[in-house]
Amino acid sequence: MFNNKDIEQFLSTIFDDLDSDEKSLLLSSIMNLVKIYTLQPSNSDLKLVNTTLEELKNSISTFLEYRGSKKVGIFGSARTKPDNPNYKMTKVISEKLTKLGYYIITGAGPGIMEAGNAGADKEMSFGLNIKLPFEQKPNKYIINDPKLLDYKYFFIRKLFFVRESDATIIFPGGFGTHDEAFEILTLIQTGCCAPRPTIFMTHPKSKYWERWADYINQEFIEKQYISPQDMDIFTLTNNVDVAVKEIELFYKYYHSVRYLDDYAVLRYNQHLHPKTLKEINKEFKHLLKSGEFEEVHPSLIQKERNMLQDKTRLTFKFNKMNYGGLCQLLKRINQLEESQQ
Repeated sequence: MFNNKDIEQFLSTIFDDLDSDEKSLLLSSIMNLVKIYTLQPSNSDLKLVNTTLEELKNSISTFLEYRGSKKVGIFGSARTKPDNPNYKMTKVISEKLTKLGYYIITGAGPGIMEAGNAGADKEMSFGLNIKLPFEQKPNKYIINDPKLLDYKYFFIRKLFFVRESDATIIFPGGFGTHDEAFEILTLIQTGCCAPRPTIFMTHPKSKYWERWADYINQEFIEKQYISPQDMDIFTLTNNVDVAVKEIELFYKYYHSVRYLDDYAVLRYNQHLHPKTLKEINKEFKHLLKSGEFEEVHPSLIQKERNMLQDKTRLTFKFNKMNYGGLCQLLKRINQLEESQQ
């Protein structure tokens, strides 16, 4: 039997044409599989690894050609009936977003998921279906669509819900909906996910999310389990147009964020107004480790020189403790830029 070093040398010759970064990552991935096997794992361990890799492969394959397009993930109860106002609301917002060029990602099942797929143009709709022993077959609006994916594992499904979307809308639901919602909130709060519009929606006569937010205030904030700024990670609304406008405005100026060593690098679609820079340097000093907010050309940032040259950069030494405050900053910049139009 070959030892690990022999296998690595053999694979290295096969991948010789790849650039150094690709080669290193591919070799590391394959060698990790080999090392798992040398641990003499059980069959169930190997099935876990194999299924995980297969689901990762299928997901990447499906989403790859759509990476340049904005997408909105919609969560909510599978038990919501078509005559429920939240079902109708989901259809409306899904239709409006797809007309603006956004793809819709749902869990592919019934209820709110079905409404999301129903409202979307079929060419603009994804379904991430979970295989359960007692429920969920894909709804009629996504079944047989090449953009329908089936998952055995919730964690892979949730990964791609977040990784491939640019905004999240959450309608009322049960344990599953709250699991998905708190996953998003936790990832944003800890900086493991880029800031995004995260919108909790329900119809105007419902107090579902208002009561939920009251609980968060009384039990999380008052007892100091989270910071007050963390409430800026999300928005509550019962108005479709307000939700659509928030998503549109968020990406009108802001493009993306990257963290490089001590710095946060915010990419913007245009140069920021001098008044905007002046105001944020006054209002958001608490986010700074040192220095100030500065707009710089990407050529001045070594790791950004060959990326998105048409975007301007706002850089600052970020304390990396207050991601709720970072969400506040992004919203404030949008407000200031809008006021200059």
